[in-house]
Amino acid sequence: MNPRPLHSLFPPGQVPHYYVVKTLADVASANGVATTLRLKEILGRVNVVLGAVQKEPTKWVFAAGTVIPVAHSVIYRASGLICHPLSVTALGRFAEALMHFQSDARDEQKLVVQLDMFQNDMSAAFDVIFTNWLNSKEAKV
Repeated sequence: MNPRPLHSLFPPGQVPHYYVVKTLADVASANGVATTLRLKEILGRVNVVLGAVQKEPTKWVFAAGTVIPVAHSVIYRASGLICHPLSVTALGRFAEALMHFQSDARDEQKLVVQLDMFQNDMSAAFDVIFTNWLNSKEAKV
């Protein structure tokens, strides 16, 4: 039996099941280099569906706890905010994969994938989270 590739369970334009997103996040954490090589495609699929996510558990698996500002740890800049990916959720684990890629990838892989390639996609994801998902009462906190 040949297992289906994970990305086939996340077709473009469809909100994936909670466990598909969680598994993508876990794979990103365990294999940052391979995930980063496909991360542009993954983030493209994520950004298309983020606005359509309605269920709280699915919102959580994508985004809860993904932005933790720190003073000296520049992992990723999203909308001017310096972030450190201390998270068990998808966007945090994707940022973690970028960090692992930076330290573990071969030189020829680093020539193909530049970290700034992901800035627009990550910023778009955070824009949806901060503008569409947060209630106005929560945004003041």
